[in-house]
Amino acid sequence: MKLSKSETWTFPRCNFFTLEVKHWVSGDDNKWNVYVYFYPEFPNFEDLKEELMTPLPIEFNWGNTYCIWNRNEKGEVFSKCYGSDYQHIHQERFAGFSTKDDAFEVFNDAEEYWTILAQFCTALGKRSS
Repeated sequence: MKLSKSETWTFPRCNFFTLEVKHWVSGDDNKWNVYVYFYPEFPNFEDLKEELMTPLPIEFNWGNTYCIWNRNEKGEVFSKCYGSDYQHIHQERFAGFSTKDDAFEVFNDAEEYWTILAQFCTALGKRSS
């Protein structure tokens, strides 16, 4: 049996969103993703659609390639998740990055997204924690 490795780094949670960087190994390739989770308190939460072309207050550098709604046992949406992965054309180099230091570009992108979202919430008169 071949086991795989996975890691998650979670950025400080605001009242309205949180952001994660995920890394895992699939075969011989490293996979890197950035996910943002919007919570019901997020301004315009109801306007976020469960489709890849949903306009977001951030634009992922590599495009929005993932979206899913997370629901509780009653079927109520408790977060809306969008993500961007680093495993498409012109991103082959990320497959060889096995550490956070190697994948510094992913973390720089994630930090930029977090800052933009925090500013977006503040601009709309919503304070983040």
